[in-house]
Amino acid sequence: MVLRMKLKPRLISIKSLLLSHFIFAIIICTLFGFFSNLNAAKSALWGALTWVFPSLFFAAILLRKTIRTPNQLFIIFYIGELLKLFFSALLIALALKFLSPAILPFLAGYIGAILSFWVAILIEINR
Repeated sequence: MVLRMKLKPRLISIKSLLLSHFIFAIIICTLFGFFSNLNAAKSALWGALTWVFPSLFFAAILLRKTIRTPNQLFIIFYIGELLKLFFSALLIALALKFLSPAILPFLAGYIGAILSFWVAILIEINR
């Protein structure tokens, strides 16, 4: 038995989640740029991007696969999530080694991008 999932409503949700990542990243970078300096704004941007890029990768994995059973969804979701966490850790290590960002703005950008995911979910649930 093949379980067919309607992906159209989920596409809107995934797009809004990814859009929230970018909006929060821009807000955080603008705040650091306005209240601090350009280096802090760039550091916040790098911090946000270390979460946004792996999230885009994860969304691409979910949308690319044809899911036939709940078991396949489970496997694809957890493999995608593990890869997202691995790529995020790799990007953090590379950014800290080669870009030498200011730590506080970098962490604020990273944590802000993660929080944007949860805020977007809460907004979607309350619609």
